[in-house]
Amino acid sequence: MKILEQLNRLPLFIDLKRCRRLESAPGSILFPVIWITNRCNLHCRMCNQWKTSPEEAGRELSTREWFNFIDSARRMHAAVIVITGGEPLLREDLFEIIKYIRKNKIACHLCTNGTLLNEVNVRKLKDAGVNSVSVSLDSDLPQVHNKMRGQDCFAVVVNGIKLMRDLAPEVRLGINYVVTRMNFRNLDRMIAFARQLKVDQIKFDRVHTNLMHRGMPLPDSAELLFSAGDLASLKGEVAKLISAASKSRLLTNSRTFLEGIPVLSEASGLNSILKTPPTT
Repeated sequence: MKILEQLNRLPLFIDLKRCRRLESAPGSILFPVIWITNRCNLHCRMCNQWKTSPEEAGRELSTREWFNFIDSARRMHAAVIVITGGEPLLREDLFEIIKYIRKNKIACHLCTNGTLLNEVNVRKLKDAGVNSVSVSLDSDLPQVHNKMRGQDCFAVVVNGIKLMRDLAPEVRLGINYVVTRMNFRNLDRMIAFARQLKVDQIKFDRVHTNLMHRGMPLPDSAELLFSAGDLASLKGEVAKLISAASKSRLLTNSRTFLEGIPVLSEASGLNSILKTPPTT
């Protein structure tokens, strides 16, 4: 059945490639990502989202406008809609939006910082029919995660992950880990921690300075961005991560992607901007 489903979607991929070549609008969009709020309840060091002004935060689409978007996504053969933000759980109508996605026979994935995954919200997510949830967790050490996220939230996030697993075991659960200068040591230890939390996957991504992070002031980001002196150690830590991941059953990034983390860090040009000594 899975093979047949993949074959049925092949014309959609071909259409996307054709439209890119012709620089025309596609007739399909398989994996739309919707940014349903600019509001966030954390002060993450790698993200300026929490600095959003009240005026900008108030310019959110209404529930009906999101329903209209979902109708369009269905007509364009969307397979999965990814909900992100800001922090999506700050919207009271999140569960209505998820229900409407599922009503239209589209899978739904939620990205959250995990701080609002209390028992009530977890049960609501389950009842709404969310298919998968990924939670931001940047270390197995509370002090490191809390420093990166700007608040003492490690225990709350870990408890939220446990609630998801206990109360909604049918929902696929993952961890999103932002690799920075503050937390790249002992990356392999996160594999064991993820298994301990009984999640299905853990995905790693290198800190960057584009998209919602593009306003991050470089001189103030030495704790996050890698210096030239860090690259040898970063390569070693990534190698240990790849080894640990290969021995687990967790779904994670490809070996090629993980090996590219130090390569991209070296090629990004940030090393020439940050004249900081290597971490110890």
